[in-house]
Amino acid sequence: MIASKRTFRRAVDRNRAKRCLREAFRLECEVFSVPCDVVLVARKRILDQSMDAIRKDFCTLAFRIRKSLTGEHQE
Repeated sequence: MIASKRTFRRAVDRNRAKRCLREAFRLECEVFSVPCDVVLVARKRILDQSMDAIRKDFCTLAFRIRKSLTGEHQE
């Protein structure tokens, strides 16, 4: 997880962003059926979103990544 000081000036905000990303990953990690490395970069707007919205966005992203890794294509 990356939450830079340039984006989040206060440590409280950096830590909250990292906690939200870590929790979303923990709840949706089974989506990654193929072993892979994932780098998550927090953006400032994460502080304005609810945990449910963050989780939904992460889940959408995880499914897109899984499809690209396994070679599945939408028809």
